[in-house]
Amino acid sequence: MEDNGNNEKLAIAALVCGITSIFIFPLAFGAAGIIFGLMAQDRADKESRAYQNAHLGIVFGIIGLVFWIVTLFAMNYLGFDANSLISGGSQGESAF
Repeated sequence: MEDNGNNEKLAIAALVCGITSIFIFPLAFGAAGIIFGLMAQDRADKESRAYQNAHLGIVFGIIGLVFWIVTLFAMNYLGFDANSLISGGSQGESAF
C-alpha cells in the first residue's frame, strides 16, 4: 500500500489522541486514538513509520480506556461520592 502524507497525519493524530487519553478525557480520546489508528494501519505498509505510530496510538488508546475503567471501579469500590466533592460537605450535608 502507498504511504502518503495524509496517512502519516492520521497516524500522528492516532498517537496524540492515544497519549492524551491517558491524562484527560479517556473515553473520547481513547476511542479516537483506536479508530484513527485502525484507519491509518489499514492504509500503511507494515514497515513504515505511519504504521508504527498508528499501532502506538491504538495501544495508548486502549491503556487510557483501561485506566478509566479501573478508576471507575476503584472509585465505586471505595465509596467515592462525587457530589460531596462538588458541594464541599460530607454525605447527607447540603452546601446551602
